[in-house]
Parts: sequence; C-alpha cells; structure tokens
Amino acid sequence: MINFGKLQVRTNEKYSFVGIENKNSQLIFHVPKGFSQDDPSIDTFNFKRDLFFKLYRVLDIFKQTLLEKGHSFQEIKASDRDGIIQEEEGAEIDGENKQEINFSKLDALEKILDAYDELKILALVSRLGKTEKLDYSKLHHFLHKGIFLENGAVYVDSMVLPRKEVRFEVTDIINMYCYILVEIKHQLEQEVSSEVRALAEQFRQKYIGSESTLFNELTYEQVMNDLKDALEVIDNYTPIKEPDYWYFYDAIEAFLFGDLNYSKKGLIWGISNFHSVWESMCLNYLCNTHISNLILYVDNKFIKYKNYFKKEDNILNLENVFLMQVKQENRRLYPDAVIISLNYSNFNLQLIEKDLKSHIITKDDSWNDDYAYYTKFSCQKLKNNWLKIAYENQPKDRHTFDVFPKRLKTSENSISIAITRLPEKFSSYWPLNYPLLIEEIQMMRSFNHIFWVALAKGVTSENDFKKFIEQLENSSKDVDVGRKFSKLSNVFKSSLLSESREEEFRQFVENSCFHIIDIKYDNFAYYKDSENLEKIKVKNVRKQFVYEYLLQNHLDSSNSLVKKCSIKSEFWLPTYSPNSPALTEGPEYLDGYIKLRGVNIMAVIDSYLNTEVNKV
Repeated sequence: MINFGKLQVRTNEKYSFVGIENKNSQLIFHVPKGFSQDDPSIDTFNFKRDLFFKLYRVLDIFKQTLLEKGHSFQEIKASDRDGIIQEEEGAEIDGENKQEINFSKLDALEKILDAYDELKILALVSRLGKTEKLDYSKLHHFLHKGIFLENGAVYVDSMVLPRKEVRFEVTDIINMYCYILVEIKHQLEQEVSSEVRALAEQFRQKYIGSESTLFNELTYEQVMNDLKDALEVIDNYTPIKEPDYWYFYDAIEAFLFGDLNYSKKGLIWGISNFHSVWESMCLNYLCNTHISNLILYVDNKFIKYKNYFKKEDNILNLENVFLMQVKQENRRLYPDAVIISLNYSNFNLQLIEKDLKSHIITKDDSWNDDYAYYTKFSCQKLKNNWLKIAYENQPKDRHTFDVFPKRLKTSENSISIAITRLPEKFSSYWPLNYPLLIEEIQMMRSFNHIFWVALAKGVTSENDFKKFIEQLENSSKDVDVGRKFSKLSNVFKSSLLSESREEEFRQFVENSCFHIIDIKYDNFAYYKDSENLEKIKVKNVRKQFVYEYLLQNHLDSSNSLVKKCSIKSEFWLPTYSPNSPALTEGPEYLDGYIKLRGVNIMAVIDSYLNTEVNKV
C-alpha cells in the first residue's frame, strides 16, 4: 500500500490527470487544480490520506453513474471523449490533447475490497464438522447411522453439527484480512458488520498488540512491518492451504507488497481527464443545495438528473431552447446549467438553499387591522418590519397567530413564534424593497409569499398572475362583513389582496436575472493571463454569446415578464481554502461581462459524497 508520508504532491497546470503516477521510482500524487503547490498544508500525511480516499470514492461514484446511465466503456472510447477505460498496467500520461478518459485501478486496494464476502468469512470461521457432543433433539436424523443393541436401544457415537474448528492458522489469515478491511473501510467512511469487526480485533490483539492504527502518520510503517511479519508467520505455519486460504492471502499480499509491482512508469491509479468529474461534482452541488424550481436547465450527462428535481417543476421549460441550425441541420448545444436569480441588483449569484431556516415573527394586535381580520406580524429581518399571514377560511376576530402550534412559541405565553415552513393553506404578503437580501428571499419561500408561490408555479405573465390571484381568493369562503364592505368578502380579498398587486409582481419578476453557468477546469491565473485572452475568446466566450443569444430569442418570443430580465454568464473555477464558503467571487473579468466564480473543491467533494450516502 502507499505510504502517504513519502507520497509527493503535485498540481498539474498543463493537463487534467488526477491520481498517482510512478515516475523515476517515485510515487507522485497529482491533485486537482485549485490546490496551490505553495500551500504547505496539502503536503501533510493526513491531508494526502484524506484527499486520496475521498477521490477514490468520488471516482467510484462517477464510474457507477456512467454505468447506470447506460454508457459502455468500449463505445465511449470509440466515440466520446468523456469515457472511462480501465488499463491494467497503467499508462503514460499524455499532454492536454488526450481525448479519452483512462481510469486505472489501484490493485493494492481493489483486491482487498473485491475479496469482501461476509458469508464466506463467517463460514470459514464456523464450519460443519463431526463432534462427540450429542444433540438429542436431532437424534432421529442419525438413526440410520446408529448401532442397534439387543435390548432395542440405539447407539450414536457422533453427529455432524456446527462447531468451531481448531484450525488456528486458517482463522488467522481471515482475521488478518478483516483487520485490513476494517482499516480501509474506516477511511472510506463505510460500515462493516460487528462480526467482521470482532475478527479484526482478535487479530489486532494477537499480532499488533497496541491501539496503533494503520493509516496514522506515527504508526503507519510499524503497523505495515507487523502485518508483513504476521503474514509470513501465518503462511509458514499453515500446513494445509485450501483455495479459500489463497483467496484471502492473495488480497493481503497485493495490499502489503503491491507497490513493488509497479515497475513501469505511468499511471498507477486515477483518471486522465478530471474535467468531467469536476463538472459532475459542481452540477451535483448545484442541484443538491439550490432550490429546484429556480434551476431551469442542467446538462445531465454526468449526473443522476432525475434524483434531484423534475423538469416539469421548473419555472420555465428550456429543454429545446439551445438548438441552432448549422448547414440546415439542427444542432443541440449543452450549457452546463441555467438558473434564475431573484435579485438583479445584486450581481453576485445567490443560491437559495433547499434546507429551510427558522424565522421569528411577532404578533401584532393592531385594532381591526383589515376589516375585522387580524393578520399582521412584525419581523426585524424585513426592511418595512411588517408582514401579513392569512389562511383559507380564516374567521374574523381571530388572529392568525392563534392557530400556530404552541410548541413553536419562543417562550411561555410569548407573542413571538419561530416558523420554518408554513403549510400550503397559508399565504403571506409584504411589500418588497429592492435589492432583496438572501434572507428575505428565503423568508418568501418559508412563508408562502404570494409572489414566490406564483413564480414557483410557473406564473410569469400578467394574465397568469391575475388567474392565480382569482384562484387564491376563491380558495376561501365568503364571510359577510356587512353592507359597507360587501365587496371585501373573505380574508384574502380583505387583507393580503385588498389592493392590486399586479404591478408589484411585475417588478418582482423583472428584477430577476438569468445566469448561464459554464464549469471550467482551469485556474484563475489561466484566465487572467493576457496571453490566453484570444484563445479563451475563441474557445469559451463565443460559446457563451451563442447561449445568451438563443435564450434571449426564446424569451423575446414569449408573452412573459421574464423577457425583460437580464442574462449573465459565469465561469466556475476550482479553488481551495479550508475556511472559505463553497462559492466565492473571483476577480473582475472582461469588464464584468463574464463573472469568474471560485468553487471550493473540498466543499463540492463532500457534497458529492454525502449525496450518495444519503441515497443508500
């Protein structure tokens, strides 16, 4: 196995290989772009160990995703640059023009994981064998083998029953395998059964004799030496070596001595084009953290698109927008993602997280605030400090606050309450002041603000908004409030919608902004280098012009308020800082026409792994 203490770390600037390479008898760990060669923290034992096992899991998930989507390795290599090929002996790393993806296994690790068969393990440590102990409840099964005496009695001298066999050496090879497996599974953050853990502990107590762990900087070499010595002892003192013995012995030997087998230069483990994995991780992060209604388009080539959101739930359907005619043939283009942001005034992209947050509001007992309906609350997070909340068929003279569960109140007999998400029958309204803060947008979603609910249902035109308002009013029964207010019959008409809201809704929609996101596997320095400007314009910027042109044409042809919304382009680039958020603003680029945004590579890796764990 690899000694992470001796593993050299290197960041690749010219090509996108990520993995471990054997070069001049030195193992080199090529880490993804975004990490800095000058950062001393990435050259520590723990960092290299943790990053290796995270990337190992990432590549496994990526490979399984492509398999589940029906990609064939052979077909991909023949026709698609974004494929995966396993090469048994490694491969020389070519330059940046290499087209296909080469995926190579690390045999030292793979053989241990592939050999895991819990039924085989438990069967070997507890076999069926003859025993002199008799189980009289099973005596009738052995009468045909018994000896009948003259007095009619029957004598049975042995039975074939489950028992622990005294084959200490064979058990030791299994225990040793379990010890190594448990250590690896711990690094991969995967569970093993309690039986396997017990066998691993037996081996540790007998051969390691301490609390030392395998993947620890201070004890790695000592534990590896102990394991090699233990394998030699077990092998020398095992008189009969059955196929099951060699099954586990080969896996252990590859783990302990596998690094000696890589005498050839080239790829030991990794992937030759990490760009596709980077795209998969970034889109996964976007879909996993951003509310799905605001994601209008995602290139699902490398992600499990259906697991995140349904296209029919989108505010706008952009499925056939990115088509253009080239030589009288329709050609489909694939932007990485298109989302809608609800605040044009703030140029920074604001992701509205799927996880809802709690907001505290306080009951307002203003006298007869809306024709005998009491719907008013105060909230310090809002610029105007007030909002109204009503629910279907709400009666007069009863405040909306009274129907909220008492357990949500901030204290005993309190007039304040913490709300995370209101049920569908509740609606809210407060006047919006621009620019909207991210907290207010999140609050609009939590409190079912009538503008948010309308937009989430795909209402983007004035006529559709009028119909939405009518449906909302009709959802509540009329309540007689006297001749003077005969036209103000129910709670929505009397409170939330007592005045026309069409112009406010128009302003809300037109303050939105479309963001076309293109995920790039390059460093900021590459884009800031003036020598690369023309190449970037030809290869990337022109493509963004085409995306924006096609989207604008689609919006202009619709009878929708969003056709006046601005369209912005963003490049997402890998970066790394242990304490930075997932998304950070990059330096100004091309006079602000295209936004450069840094994406914390460790944050998207963790999101990628956590998403898969949650699906299991």
